[in-house]
Amino acid sequence: MDHSTLLSNSIAVCDGMITYFPQFCESATLHVSHIVSEFDSRFAINNSTVAFICGDQMYVTPYTDDVVKTLADYGYHEDSFYVPFSNWDYPRHAKEKWEELRTAARKTYTENA
Repeated sequence: MDHSTLLSNSIAVCDGMITYFPQFCESATLHVSHIVSEFDSRFAINNSTVAFICGDQMYVTPYTDDVVKTLADYGYHEDSFYVPFSNWDYPRHAKEKWEELRTAARKTYTENA
């Protein structure tokens, strides 16, 4: 996978974005600018979800071995910070895309088993 494919298979996250937690029937507003400013070229993993910082933008994508390999190949380093959409929540404005990405990631788990 190349870097542009990784970006297109991710959700861009910004301050003010709404995430929805279906298990609580609650929404929350994301605030990520402090993470973006501190963790450029870093990624974090939580509950099969990967967040990474590219320049002045955070992206989130479902975990696959290929995602982590691509990040490493492009010089990203693993770190520890908040990973949106990793606790059953999803981006309210992009629920369909998020579900498609998760379905595609799950498919790779069975293909690579």
